[in-house]
Amino acid sequence: MGVRCETQRLFYHSFNMEAINPEYLGISEEAIREYMKEHPKPDDPYYSTEDMIYDLTDTSGFLSLSDNVSEETATYMCEMIEDLM
Repeated sequence: MGVRCETQRLFYHSFNMEAINPEYLGISEEAIREYMKEHPKPDDPYYSTEDMIYDLTDTSGFLSLSDNVSEETATYMCEMIEDLM
């Protein structure tokens, strides 16, 4: 086990400031792939489509992105989550 300290982007609800837990979003892989047909994900060498789908559909805790992921990708994910919720 190790301890790390790094800068990350945390996704949270704007109305209550609580971190978003992907486990409770109820967004399916199929919904994400359908959304991406109309709204393609920006290319990001640090964050693949498969990583994004995994993070949104098969994790729990809080949703965050490493600081090396682009601002464009983070904005895209915020918009997609809002649209699919």
